[in-house]
Amino acid sequence: MTTETSFAAPERSGASLAVRYRPRRFAEVVGQRHVTAVLGRAIATDRLPQQLLLSGGSGLGKTTLARVTAAALLCETPLDQRTNGDACGSCSNCIDITTPGRSHPDVIEFDAASHGGKDEIKAIADRAQLSPMRALRKIYIIDEAHGLSGPGGQAFLKLLEEPPAHVTFMLATTDPQKMLKTNRGRCTEFELLAPSEEELAANLLRVAAGEGWTLSKEAALAVVDASDASLGVRATLMSLEKLAGALDDGEELSAVDVALLLGSTAPAALSELLYRIEIMDPLGSLAALQEARSNSSDGAIRAALIDWARRGLLEAGAQDFTRATWRLSTVLDTPASTGWLELTVARLVTPEPSASTLEVLSTTVTEQVAELRSLLAELATVEIPDTAPVTVESHPSPEPEQPAAAPVIEAPATPEPAAEEPAPTAPVLDEATRLEHFMDEVSRVAPKAAALLRASDLSIDNDVLLVATSEANAKPLKAQAQPVRDAAATLGLTIRLVKRA
Repeated sequence: MTTETSFAAPERSGASLAVRYRPRRFAEVVGQRHVTAVLGRAIATDRLPQQLLLSGGSGLGKTTLARVTAAALLCETPLDQRTNGDACGSCSNCIDITTPGRSHPDVIEFDAASHGGKDEIKAIADRAQLSPMRALRKIYIIDEAHGLSGPGGQAFLKLLEEPPAHVTFMLATTDPQKMLKTNRGRCTEFELLAPSEEELAANLLRVAAGEGWTLSKEAALAVVDASDASLGVRATLMSLEKLAGALDDGEELSAVDVALLLGSTAPAALSELLYRIEIMDPLGSLAALQEARSNSSDGAIRAALIDWARRGLLEAGAQDFTRATWRLSTVLDTPASTGWLELTVARLVTPEPSASTLEVLSTTVTEQVAELRSLLAELATVEIPDTAPVTVESHPSPEPEQPAAAPVIEAPATPEPAAEEPAPTAPVLDEATRLEHFMDEVSRVAPKAAALLRASDLSIDNDVLLVATSEANAKPLKAQAQPVRDAAATLGLTIRLVKRA
């Protein structure tokens, strides 16, 4: 957690709050204690690397932290009179480096995206060899370091590998992956993280106090909620600045007031919407959505739903984890364009498929596939008799002048399968005989299955052997299904298991 400090109220000017309340010391940097503590300690022990890389999202304070580090390095106050290497904030070097509108001759800033060519980097390398003008060190702050061109990055590599003893390079980037690996590998990297809501709210309270505004913690948290989380500290200060008119008039803004003024979702409307979703009330949830829209944009409502679903996932127990995951996925997967917000809410109030339902569906499909495979296997073993002789007898040639045609066709019918034709003897057996033969065959190959069949009711319907059995017998019978099917197939029967009434 960032150390609590109070800002000295800067003089009011046309500059924004983000500029006027820019941190001047490590202790004032919001939410980056994991970085500032290491940098301060390194400065206090004179072990700060000459090549630093500050990475992280926009608005987190990378360039600001580089200036604060530069101030701590060039601070005129002796280290033993400072706290953990932090800048004093009051000497001429600190003021020139950290005060907006002022500059220090030994702190050089440039944007690599627009000044990262090979010739420009070579010019910087030449100037870096010169001694500092005022301080003991010269510091280069390179913003958008991933914008260095290929040749520019190669030219910069030599400088990073062997920097002059009096030079420190501090690179800042939102996308370190785009940097040349050789350049990135020469730097000690510090990744800045998004501050927590509590840290952002505490910073807003400090700024409000510096401006002489009355701001409650509840209202400060509402400002944080209404801000774009991806823009970090800067976004919250920009949101607070929108309230400056009301705060200058001495108004004490509630969370509802903040939501209305900033166009975010009013807490009461959002609570009603979330309540209707929780109790699975489709019509009520859509009505609550329309009510929330009266003071909020669709984007603000969707952002609130994402935050609600995200919190639900983080706080979910083992039993609710699946549902919480499904909720967050549903909100994130639904587009933000017009009309989709209603669909998002409708999906959230529709129960997701439970694991038991999916298991039942899976079992049913598996059984149907097994039956289909069995049927296909039986069809594959059916012999189709040669119908050529029958065709000749049933359709004699009507043309008397072509007597030779019939003998020519009958000639191939000389094979003697006529002796094998008596094969279809099974159909002439009555039902009782076929059942007896079936049970004999099952008893021979699967005695356990035969015992289960004897406890069942057997009947034949159009070459389908119906086995009506109890629920207790059904499962072990299914385990013995293959030998039972094989025995039935010898009699031209297929098996169907039915539940006994």
